[in-house]
Amino acid sequence: MYKLGERVLVRGKLVKRSFDPVHISEVTDAVLNLGVTAKSEKYEVKEFEMGKAKYGIVVGVRSVVDTRYHYAEKCEFTGKPRFVTKTTRKQVYLIATDLKGLLYAPFELVMSKNEIDRFCREEALLELNDEIDLDELDDFDGFEDDLAV
Repeated sequence: MYKLGERVLVRGKLVKRSFDPVHISEVTDAVLNLGVTAKSEKYEVKEFEMGKAKYGIVVGVRSVVDTRYHYAEKCEFTGKPRFVTKTTRKQVYLIATDLKGLLYAPFELVMSKNEIDRFCREEALLELNDEIDLDELDDFDGFEDDLAV
């Protein structure tokens, strides 16, 4: 985990999903009348385009709702089915990227300076390997060295 105030690179964020009222009523009816179990996710991960990652400062860690499970349970007083929602949670970083606001970033999309340097070196090495034809290197016999003993 990163410390509060540490500068990090953020490669994506959580964006709230929107559900229209018609969809919600359809799911509610299916759960109550048919007895099915429904699953929904409150947030979706939006990764930034390559080269559009943002720098920010860790200002906190939050526990947000990850997945919601909807099902029907018999009410002990009325005997009728009632709509129940159980949730799972996950921890995310709260990142300040600019003066416009804060964003939630999943742990796996946040990198520190050391990780950024290592990531850039690996990317540069991959680009270098793409430019070199490795088959040509197998045929290479070496340099003529007049100074060899």
